[in-house]
Amino acid sequence: MKIVLVTCPAYGRLHPPLSLACLTAALRNRSYQVKALDLNIQLFNACSPEQRDVYWNLFNSQLWRDK
Repeated sequence: MKIVLVTCPAYGRLHPPLSLACLTAALRNRSYQVKALDLNIQLFNACSPEQRDVYWNLFNSQLWRDK
């Protein structure tokens, strides 16, 4: 069985989600084919420095929420 695990934005770029790594390792130990995608870091790397300052600032976390 093939499985894809995805972490969506926004999440702290300095402290990636350990749960994604743990789930990936546990599933691979059970012979599953697993791909882990951290979309948060991909988006962070694609943004300009100005966008990074806005969206990954802890005080602006409400920007990621749907009112």
